[in-house]
Amino acid sequence: FNLEMAPIRVGIIGAGFAGLSAARQLLQGGEEYQVTILEARDRIGGRVFTCENDKEMNAAIDLGASWIHGEEANPIRQITLDHSIPVHAFNYDNQIFYDPQTHMPVSDFLVSPSLSVSGKIKEASKKLGQKTDDFSVSLEGAHFTFFSQFSKLLKISPPSSSSTPSPSPSDITESSSTASTTTSVSTITTTTTTTTTSSEEEGETEKPKKQEDIDNEQREKIVLWSLLIDQLITGTRLCDISLMGWSHYSDMPGTQFLFPTGYQSVLKVIEKEIRENGRGAIELSSPVKLINYEDPNEIIVECTTGSSHKYDYVIVTLPIGVLKAKTVQFRPPLLPFKSSAIDNIGFAVIEKIVMKFPYAFWPEEAELLSCLPQTEFGNEYYSFVSLKKCTGQAILLCFVHGQLAKVLQKMEIKKVEETVMKRLRDMFSHTIPDPIKTMMTHWFDDDFSKGSYSYPFIRGSQFDRANYEEAIRSRFNRPQIFFAGEATSLNHFGTVHAAYMSGMKQAKELMDFVSSKQQ
Repeated sequence: FNLEMAPIRVGIIGAGFAGLSAARQLLQGGEEYQVTILEARDRIGGRVFTCENDKEMNAAIDLGASWIHGEEANPIRQITLDHSIPVHAFNYDNQIFYDPQTHMPVSDFLVSPSLSVSGKIKEASKKLGQKTDDFSVSLEGAHFTFFSQFSKLLKISPPSSSSTPSPSPSDITESSSTASTTTSVSTITTTTTTTTTSSEEEGETEKPKKQEDIDNEQREKIVLWSLLIDQLITGTRLCDISLMGWSHYSDMPGTQFLFPTGYQSVLKVIEKEIRENGRGAIELSSPVKLINYEDPNEIIVECTTGSSHKYDYVIVTLPIGVLKAKTVQFRPPLLPFKSSAIDNIGFAVIEKIVMKFPYAFWPEEAELLSCLPQTEFGNEYYSFVSLKKCTGQAILLCFVHGQLAKVLQKMEIKKVEETVMKRLRDMFSHTIPDPIKTMMTHWFDDDFSKGSYSYPFIRGSQFDRANYEEAIRSRFNRPQIFFAGEATSLNHFGTVHAAYMSGMKQAKELMDFVSSKQQ
């Protein structure tokens, strides 16, 4: 094989953002590369998918990834700037909490200090996670250990009291510093907040609650919501999330954005570049079933369609959920360290429920509508993203995760709608209108995704992502198969920019190796 005479054939498995960015990088890197992307679906994008032609929605709806998570050094944001793609700055501070017991919003007097307390709890958890080398300590244990330590800051003093009704910033900072320095992994427990026995259960007549008690209860539930929301973001139970792995995650600095025209606006830019390059190709509806690398000089990729492709190098960008399912085989089989890494990285179940209403019955300036949790272990609560400011339409986006998502997936869409509307009517009132249309995603049931995105599973280790990313080498120590995708990222897992940057990274490593051989 002569590197100087023949084109270098690179096969990329998967046309999500990792695969597309790898192809883009290779095609920009030199005229010697001939790049083909094999994509199982009849579209590009992978777990990024925009529904843009639904007449009833009358808006571009991202059914997969939605956000640009930060703008500084974010390649997705840079593409939007380079190509004048419109974005909507999403403000998480435009949030309203609703108490389902009163159908009313919670006072800002209670919300702001409660979120300050929860922020300090998370800060203490993160500091502890970054200090420990024990991957098996759970996020649940840390969050609720610090919850107990910070609980005194949640109490509201009666209005007649001379004491300050809300904790001061110095109180919170001082308590946070003390908690994070005095708490060690050995003191972490997995017990969540305790529920006191009601007087009714003790046989006494339940007395009307004082306003002070109602305020205290609402503040505690706001903090609880803020801790439990990490389940929704991560897509699994807090007890399954490694504190150490979670603590290494960070968004890019700066504003976060949504797309008024959908994430497909970015996909179209990259797809056009690849297709218009004479050395790039995207073959849709081509599910891969076998990657055969027995020959140290050539890789044969077989598709379920019966087609066979020969490459010099392959970059695998499949969702880790697909690799876990072993629907794609490797010959010879993956080495134990690689297969163990794939097994140990968690893969989340997160689904979206999108509801279009005849009008916005919620405050239009609000972007996040949250229901106070009714149970401590809470799968049974929802948060809703309002797309009114982004799309101009009265659309609410609801996220569900874990077992609840799996249960809802098996229901008819009308039953799903009724379930979610019950919670919305708990939050607002029974007079709100029924939706015009409801849609729900099924990423967990999708054979080409098997879930949403990765998370740090408590039974894994800090080395899993690096082991998963490590290239497969031939017996001559030549890297043949590279691995890219959001699951390879230690700090940005679960994001589109992580997938994009991983594709760039693996393409560069491939090119660096080729350059070293040519010298």
